[in-house]
Amino acid sequence: EEYCSIMIATTVIRCFFLVAASAFNLMCYVDEASRSRAGPAQFDASKIDVNLCTHLVAVYGDIQNNVVMATIEELSFFDTLTANPDLKVLFGVGGADFDTNKFSTMAASTVNRNTFIQSVKLFLRENNFDGILLDWRYPDTSNSKNQFTALCQEMASVFDSEPTGGNERLLLTAAVSGHKDHMDASYDVPQLNTHLDLIHVMAHDFYNLQDRVTRHHAPLFQGSMDTGNHARYNEYSMMYWKNKGASAEKVLMGITTYGRTFTLRSRFNRLGSRISGPGEAGTYTGNPGYLSNYEICSHGLTTSWSEQHQVPYGYSGSLWVGYDNQESIATFVIDYGFGGAAVWSLDQDDFNGDVCDQGPYPLVSQLYDYLEAGKYTVVQIGCLQYRVLLPSTDKRHSLSPRGRINYNFCQSKPVGYYSVSGSPRHFYQCFRGITYVHQCAATLKFYESCTCCNY
Repeated sequence: EEYCSIMIATTVIRCFFLVAASAFNLMCYVDEASRSRAGPAQFDASKIDVNLCTHLVAVYGDIQNNVVMATIEELSFFDTLTANPDLKVLFGVGGADFDTNKFSTMAASTVNRNTFIQSVKLFLRENNFDGILLDWRYPDTSNSKNQFTALCQEMASVFDSEPTGGNERLLLTAAVSGHKDHMDASYDVPQLNTHLDLIHVMAHDFYNLQDRVTRHHAPLFQGSMDTGNHARYNEYSMMYWKNKGASAEKVLMGITTYGRTFTLRSRFNRLGSRISGPGEAGTYTGNPGYLSNYEICSHGLTTSWSEQHQVPYGYSGSLWVGYDNQESIATFVIDYGFGGAAVWSLDQDDFNGDVCDQGPYPLVSQLYDYLEAGKYTVVQIGCLQYRVLLPSTDKRHSLSPRGRINYNFCQSKPVGYYSVSGSPRHFYQCFRGITYVHQCAATLKFYESCTCCNY
């Protein structure tokens, strides 16, 4: 599918009628640390909305003598989880605080890898998991890179050949870096794409205190500040994986329900303003330079928007916070044809719904809604193929974010193209009384005067 500079994405193909529906994945994580947080920030499985995500990673294990294992406390986390047969529950191994030497030792030989893989298969089946999430940070030596590829290849082969006894095949997924240095050094992308079912690209935390100015930790697009060593942003990371050979529908964009914070040195509060250090630690998360969504809401920030980066930020006094925007992220995922998003983490959203005044899980719910509303079908008129947005079939939420779109708009309209009131990126195409809804590429708007998408 190619996007033209005019109003419609079209591809000339053989002339027969075709309909193909899209889908999306929303992988959700739970931070182990949330179980021991104080008061209203304490999180347990009873607070998980099982209809909010397609995949869930909430239990994590260890590697001992090349065998995967988990504590009874970890496995008992799901005792109060409400059942949802459509939710895929994955077992996580690795992460930011995991001893990477355990991965290196396990992956160093065929024998060690096979011991691990067989233990994984047995563990997942015995404990009713749907698959595994590997989070090795990072296999960035030449040996480790090849060994990680071999591990994924061999595990996929075992999962493929396992007699399932009527069960679905086990899923093999991985969380991978969105940072250029790690991406170049750690991953054989075409090979990993062959063996992994889903690839979560951690496209965030690009900037830190070393820059001594306010920067958004996860800019969606490149801005005027982002040159040279500072050219780090979501679009680059996601397109790196796609251009290196990853199937777009397998790639999930990592987003956060936390913000990165700074202490301003002066009254200037825009992007690029000078800072004196990280922001103060949150009341419940307790890390300087870091606030959960419910902690951000409690500060009553003045909010602003970076048009270049397509991300929000906020400030109050000397506090400056950069955080994610669900609509711009979902639009990016849909426009670029990626498979969905991965959220770190449920427990840092306002899961009780009593701080941000937007109901439970305001960020993750909005993301779900936007992805659901962005599902599309491909239809054909004559020899032209069109990507058309579908009305949401989701019954969980009473209000779709795209409720402003009227799918009966064209019933009395002549053939032509029309703008959508309140949604400058979208436009209607009317053909024989049928309403087709299209959207311009990111950052473009539709203009009836030229029937085109433009800046």
